[in-house]
Amino acid sequence: GELPINKRLRIQSDEGHPVCISDPESSIAKTYLKIAEKVAQNLN
Repeated sequence: GELPINKRLRIQSDEGHPVCISDPESSIAKTYLKIAEKVAQNLN
């Protein structure tokens, strides 16, 4: 898959405000969360 990268995402991340916290309902946050869930499943 692809991870969407945009200026707002980059700036927020640089400032310590991850999109999964600052805008959890956004499509970008949902994509990152899906990836995190898959990684966690593979670690168990």
